Amino acid sequence: MQMMEAADAPVKGIPANLEAERAVLGSLLIDPDAIIKVANFLRAEDFFRERHAWLYEAMLSLHERHEPLDYVTVVDELERRDRLEEVGGPAYITDLISGTPSAMYVDHYAHIVERSALRRRLISAAGQIAEIAYDDSQEVDTVVDKAESLIFGVSESLIHRDLMPIRAIMGDVVDHIDFLARNQDTLMGVPT
Repeated sequence: MQMMEAADAPVKGIPANLEAERAVLGSLLIDPDAIIKVANFLRAEDFFRERHAWLYEAMLSLHERHEPLDYVTVVDELERRDRLEEVGGPAYITDLISGTPSAMYVDHYAHIVERSALRRRLISAAGQIAEIAYDDSQEVDTVVDKAESLIFGVSESLIHRDLMPIRAIMGDVVDHIDFLARNQDTLMGVPT
């Protein structure tokens, strides 16, 4: 049974999908290798619920330190950060695990979270654009430049999401080079 309190419900109209957020976190706890599928594009600030961002930060930290990612290590990491009780304690983490049927679709859940975050960033940029547009003390060209900069900042996050850290792909590259070195006499390609 998932703990859902009134404070968990997003303000009406603000794009957020708390079920997808919980599904991402639960998936990462069920299948620690699933973080490889989402770490290159999903950021902690993409989570609407602050406690979900803290949980994801703890999981990313474990992943980056090449430490196991499971219930015990996440609880320990949150305790070390003095965040365990703020995220809902061990019971909430258990609820995340039991409320997630499968980790198979973690990347899909993560893209839902990312999409909601992008919409929130667009709404924020639009509000800032409206604010500067109402300011008669600024020249229109300046207002347009600032508006373009704000929109570019939102779209820039999409450009960088598919970039992968070199350490994430280096293992495969080294394995391939090692394979080629061991099999120098083997004909590569399609024989004709």
